[in-house]
Amino acid sequence: MEFGEPSWLRPSIPPTGRVAFDLLDLGLFAARSRQLAEAIASGDPAQVAQRAGLPDELATGIGFLLEVYRDRRRKIMQAPAILHPLRAAIVVQQIVRPVPAGAPAAALFHDYVEDTDERADASFFQGLGIGHAADVASWVDHLTRRGDESYVSHITRVCRDRTAVLLKAADVIDNLLDLRAAPECAEDEGNLRQAFGRAAVSPTCRDDHPPTPRIRGEARLYAVWKCFALINLAHRAALSPFPGEDTCRRAGQRECLRIAIHLVRYHIDEHERAKLLEQHARYTRSPDLTRITPPRPGHSGPDGLSLLMARRSEHKGSLETFYADKSAMLLSTLALLEVFARFRNPQFHVAGLETM
Repeated sequence: MEFGEPSWLRPSIPPTGRVAFDLLDLGLFAARSRQLAEAIASGDPAQVAQRAGLPDELATGIGFLLEVYRDRRRKIMQAPAILHPLRAAIVVQQIVRPVPAGAPAAALFHDYVEDTDERADASFFQGLGIGHAADVASWVDHLTRRGDESYVSHITRVCRDRTAVLLKAADVIDNLLDLRAAPECAEDEGNLRQAFGRAAVSPTCRDDHPPTPRIRGEARLYAVWKCFALINLAHRAALSPFPGEDTCRRAGQRECLRIAIHLVRYHIDEHERAKLLEQHARYTRSPDLTRITPPRPGHSGPDGLSLLMARRSEHKGSLETFYADKSAMLLSTLALLEVFARFRNPQFHVAGLETM
């Protein structure tokens, strides 16, 4: 490819074992979600716990949450709301060995306070028969975002506790998978890097654009940004490598590649695409990759990360305006891809996130 090969296009070191691969497989994720939904519909907490592979002693807590989340649905896809905390608890058990005592329970209740405005102290968890109640309460408190707290401030607080970071990683991984119950193009999923390479040199296919999904590209990019924020701030706090980091990083990379493939395949013509890829190549060779800064004289830009942060600041966290600016979306997506690739180095982090 004429623009040079960024580090994220080079073959990556395969994950050890099959856990990371299986966990990020969209087909398996969809099947797991259907099986859990069937158990939830039964209303039997023991059956839900068994289907989720969670300890039997969490059945009482699961029964409590079945009542709390009764008739509640995920915002966009309208799946049962309790699916997310259940899957997050499953992810915790898959990405760390041994599993910290109380961590699956904390994953189950990580959204409870935000969703209900109720307290969840140690006595609350003791009343549900949940062991290590003080630890669970502390982790849930770390994971609960305050009403006036920015996302960066929230993750900075999460990064004060290593197990809280693990729990947040499970939350982020499940949210990234939940963006796509199925791939847009199943053939791409085998090797997303190769799919991007093919799309980047192919004519734009405007007439073949698939139906617009309920979860659009800017929402996917915002979820990826949250994944970046967690890993970046954990690196800054010297917590890398944390349990689940590699899976979290791969989840972010894979979603970035899906977004980038869609953009170059359907939205950005060949002339503009070549210009943007060259700009990105210059960016990856510059010191601007290690910091988020406003444009300035001599800036190597457009700086995809700074552009993304500026849009978030202007619109209070929403990236909806990005949907109409496909070039900006591509630059930001490619910047995140490069950063995820460099996160293999536990000392690497991007400065300036906390100031924007």
